Amino acid sequence: MPTAKFRQNSIRNLPYTGTGNAQCIYWDENLPCFGLRVYPNGWRSYVYTYRVHGRKRILKLGRVDVLTLDQARKKARSFLGHVANGDDPHAAQDAIYASSTVSVLCQEYSECVMPGIY
Repeated sequence: MPTAKFRQNSIRNLPYTGTGNAQCIYWDENLPCFGLRVYPNGWRSYVYTYRVHGRKRILKLGRVDVLTLDQARKKARSFLGHVANGDDPHAAQDAIYASSTVSVLCQEYSECVMPGIY
C-alpha cells in the first residue's frame, strides 16, 4: 500500500500503479484512514477506510474534481467520529441496496392477493 504526502497540486500527478483493473489506493501520511483511489482510466476519488463490527469498509467520499483536499479530509474526520461511536456511515446505503425492487414487490403482492395464478 503506497503512501504519499497529499497536497492539492500533487494528487493529480500520482500515477496508477495497479495491474489490470485492480484498484490503486494511495494512503495519506497525515491521516492514515484517508486515501486517494486512482483508476486505470485516470479518474481519481477520495476514499475513507474503517473497520466496524469486525468488517473492513472502504467508503468513497467524492471525486477529486468535485471536492478539494481540505473538504475531503474534513469529511473523513467527521466519519472517523461516527465510527468511534460505533456507527457505520455506510449502513444507510447498504439498506437501500438490500431493499427489494419494484418488480419483486409486485410479484410478492400478486402472489399474496391472487395465489395460484402465477
